Parts: sequence; structure tokens; C-alpha cells
Amino acid sequence: MIRHFLSEGFSLLRERPVVSAGLTIAISVALSLGGLSLAVALWAHPLLARGARSVPVAVLLRPQVRGQTLTRWLEATEKAHPRWRLRVVPHDEIARRLGERFPYLQGLLEEEGEDLLPPMLEVTAPHPASVRSLEKSPAVLAVGPVSTIQETLSGLSHRMEALLAAATAALLAVAFLMASIWVHLELYRHGDEIAIMRLVGATEGSIRGPYLVSAAVPGLAAGLAAAAATGAGAAWLSRLTSAVGLPPLSTPWWLLAGLVVFGLAVPLGAAAWTLARHAHMGTEEL
Repeated sequence: MIRHFLSEGFSLLRERPVVSAGLTIAISVALSLGGLSLAVALWAHPLLARGARSVPVAVLLRPQVRGQTLTRWLEATEKAHPRWRLRVVPHDEIARRLGERFPYLQGLLEEEGEDLLPPMLEVTAPHPASVRSLEKSPAVLAVGPVSTIQETLSGLSHRMEALLAAATAALLAVAFLMASIWVHLELYRHGDEIAIMRLVGATEGSIRGPYLVSAAVPGLAAGLAAAAATGAGAAWLSRLTSAVGLPPLSTPWWLLAGLVVFGLAVPLGAAAWTLARHAHMGTEEL
């Protein structure tokens, strides 16, 4: 029985080599895209998570907030936000930062001294965006940037993952539809043979077997090709990341095995679904 399934299934594939090759390519491209994007996501998420630690946010106070006024304001802010860490930036450090960014101010800063510079704080918070609430305080003149490079990269990573997931799903849907249509057309092309087999008492399993084999072979080939392409793509990207001092990408065994299993499941599922629709059709309908 198995020999019959294999011989008839490969016979179907040989009769339609272009369609078989197209189905293999369609599935392998979709799975390669999804596998490589998942490998990149597994590589990027730990880096972004480690880099998403709390970072200081600059808060510029009004010039008149000095001495006891500054002390009282700091105490009230620490009481309202116990998880924040507040640091008063020394005037010489403010002058140094301004001198580095704006060299033409160096002479003016040395001449005027501390009276020219308003007080500045660095607020370290678990969620930097929450520091923007200080803008409502009458003592605050401005709040510095609250978005970090890690947050920007994380948002970009999530958007790219969503885009790649949508593209992968669309390509797999096309491959599923392609396999379903191919099996559907083959059933009609061999309608007379199927009708005769049913008349002589052949079971549905013996009828469906060759079509399942003919769908499984391109799927298995596509899964293996996708696993190889994902591994090769990860190795190529690892060379780029190593050049800039970042850890290499890894392709876990379960990812490669999942690509093979998924490549096999897509055309098999399409074939089984199409065969189930035709299982109880009459001879005249085929």
C-alpha cells in the first residue's frame, strides 16, 4: 500500500513538475522569511531588554529656584515619586557640557560664572516618559528628551516583526491556496479513475494516499530548504554583527525543526482539506 502511494504520488509530481517546483519555492520563501525574522527577533530581544534600563532625564529648573527653594522642591518631588532618583548637576559640569557642545559659549561661561546657569537635575526613573509630569510644575523650565535609543529600537523592532509576520502569513496563505487548487485540479483530471476505484470498492484512504504524498514531498523539500536558508542567513548576519562587536545570531534546533514541520504541514493541510471536500462527491460530479 505504501509503495502504491509513493509510486502514484511521484507520478503526479512528474506530470506537473512546474507546479511542484512553484509550490516548493512558494513555501520555502515564506518559511525562510519567517524563520530569519524569528531568528533576528530572538537575537534582538535580549539586547533590547538589557539596554532598556532606567536612564537619566535632564530637567532644567527656573533660575530663581535656588537654595532653600530648591531643597524644598527636591524633597516634595522625592516624596511624590519615591522610585525616582534625583541628582543635582553641579554648575561646573553644566558649564563643561555646554562648552563641549557650544564652544563659542566658553568665554561667556567663564566670565559670568554660576549666575548665568539655571539649576539642572538628572532624574532616573523606571519609565522615563513619566518624568514629563514635571513640566506642570512652576519650578520647571524644560524637561529633556525622555525617549531612549533602546525604546526607539524596540518600537522599530516590533513594527518590523509585525510587517514580516504579515508578509509570511500572506505568502503561506498563497502557498496553501496554490496547493489546494493543484490537488483540486488533479482530482478533476483523474475523476474517471477515482470513480472506477470507488465502484470497485477502493477505500477513501487508498484514493487519497497518492495526493497526500504528492503534496508532502514539495512541502518537505520546502521545509528543508527554508531551514538551510535560515541557517545561512543567520550565519551571514552574524558576520555583520561580529564586525561591530555584537553577539552572533543563533538558530535553535527547534526553530529549524519547526520550519521543516511547518513546511510539511502547509501543503498536507491544503491537500487534506481539499480531499475532504471531494470525499463524498458522486461519480457524475467528478
